[in-house]
Amino acid sequence: MLKHALPRIEKEPAMTRILACIDASIYATSVIEHAAWAASQSGGEIEVLHVIQRKDAVAARRDLS
Repeated sequence: MLKHALPRIEKEPAMTRILACIDASIYATSVIEHAAWAASQSGGEIEVLHVIQRKDAVAARRDLS
């Protein structure tokens, strides 16, 4: 009886870099906590991108006239 070799299955590479994009919203803390959890599970590192919006853009968005 011939034995067939099973195809070698490569393991998917783990996430090594996680980009956490945050702003001044209430969700920023949660994003950082989730990124930290994912990094701890995968052995990766976190990079944080903090987005700052100009005040005039925020004011213009609220002005609906």
